[in-house]
Amino acid sequence: MKLLGSDIRRYARVWYRSITLHFGVLTSSRADFLFFFAGKVLRMAFFLVFFLALFSITPMIAGYTKGEVLLFFATMNMIDVLVQLLWYRGLTILPNMVKRGDFDLILTKPISPLFQVAFHVFDFFDLATVPVALGIIAYAFSFLPALTAMQWVGYVVFVFIGLFLAFAVNLFLASLTFYAVESANLWWMYRDLIYVARFPPEVFPNGVRIVFTYVIPILMIVSFSTKAALGRLSPGVALYAIVLTFLALFATVRFWKRGLQAYQSASS
Repeated sequence: MKLLGSDIRRYARVWYRSITLHFGVLTSSRADFLFFFAGKVLRMAFFLVFFLALFSITPMIAGYTKGEVLLFFATMNMIDVLVQLLWYRGLTILPNMVKRGDFDLILTKPISPLFQVAFHVFDFFDLATVPVALGIIAYAFSFLPALTAMQWVGYVVFVFIGLFLAFAVNLFLASLTFYAVESANLWWMYRDLIYVARFPPEVFPNGVRIVFTYVIPILMIVSFSTKAALGRLSPGVALYAIVLTFLALFATVRFWKRGLQAYQSASS
C-alpha cells in the first residue's frame, strides 16, 4: 500500500507539472485564449439554436419530446467536453510526437507512456465550458418529470460507461499510430460520428442503429445514459454495454502494449 501511494503521488506530480506547462502555453496570448473560449461557447449556442428551431415546427422527434431530445444533445455535449478535457488532445497529437521523435523521450522516462501521452494535455478551454455544458443539462432536465432514484443511478453510471468506452475507442485509434502514422482521418471520423449521434437513436434506420451500437459503439458512448434516464434502456442491452466496455478497455490496453513492442524509434 505504501508503494502504491508513492506511485499515485508521483503520477499526480507529473500530471500537475504537465498541465501547468500546457496552461502556460495556452495563456501566452490572452486574445487567443478568449477567442478560442468564445468560439466553443458559440458552437454550443448554435447547437442549441438549431435544436430550438427543430421544435418550432414539430412537437416530437422519433417519439421523443422536446426535453428528452435536448437531454440527448446536452449529454453528448458533456461527454464530448470531458473527453476533450481529459485525454483526447494528448492522444491525437501522438502521430506528431512520433514523427518528431518526441515519443522516444517519453519512453526513456520512468513512467507509463500511456499515462504520459494521454494525460499530459489538459484542455483548459474545455474546462471553462463545463459550467455551460452543465447548465444545458440542467435546462434539459427542467422539461422532464422527476426521475426516480434508479433512473438517476442509470444516467450517472452510463455517463461513466460512455467515458470509459470513449477512452477505449480513442486509445485504439492512438495505438494505430505505431503501425500507420497517418491516422488523422480516423480521428475526424470519430468526431463526426459523435456529432451525428447527438440525436435520439430512433431517428436512424434500424441497420444504422445496429452498426452504431454493436460494431462502432458510438450510440453506447453518447445515447445510452439518456435512454437509461428516460427508462428506455432494456436490462439486456445495458448489461451488454457494461460487459463490452470493460472488454474493450482490456483489449485496447493490450493493443497499445503490442503497438509499443512494434514501435521503431524515429532515430532508428
